[in-house]
Amino acid sequence: MKPARAKRKPRREARCAIIEERGRSAEIDADRISVQNRRAKTIDAARRRIAMCAVAFAFVFGLLSLRLGAVATAPDNSRGRAVASVGDDPDRREIVDRNGVLLAANLPMRSLEIAGREVWSARETATAIASVIPAIDA
Repeated sequence: MKPARAKRKPRREARCAIIEERGRSAEIDADRISVQNRRAKTIDAARRRIAMCAVAFAFVFGLLSLRLGAVATAPDNSRGRAVASVGDDPDRREIVDRNGVLLAANLPMRSLEIAGREVWSARETATAIASVIPAIDA
């Protein structure tokens, strides 16, 4: 069994300053020495990263804008169309079980819905529908 370690106190971070010489002369002037602490360097690096991200975002946004403009101004030909045209639904297959017994069939149907509150005269509406669909008796 390992002996239990005593808990250490967290260290306080010491402020560290980096002194650089700017120049090649052997003598050190007060003007040629710059003191920059780690925090200032970290802030500068963060600003550079934010600027790079902003440039990358602007570039991608510009590419998307160009593509949107190209799609919007392209001639309307059906050959190069990326979106399927809306038409009648294709016939669905019949639903059968594993033995081949028919469970459900798809029958072509048409429906007509009339909003009752919007009909002023039922007789007039029935004759108008019968003139369009002759299989319905008025």
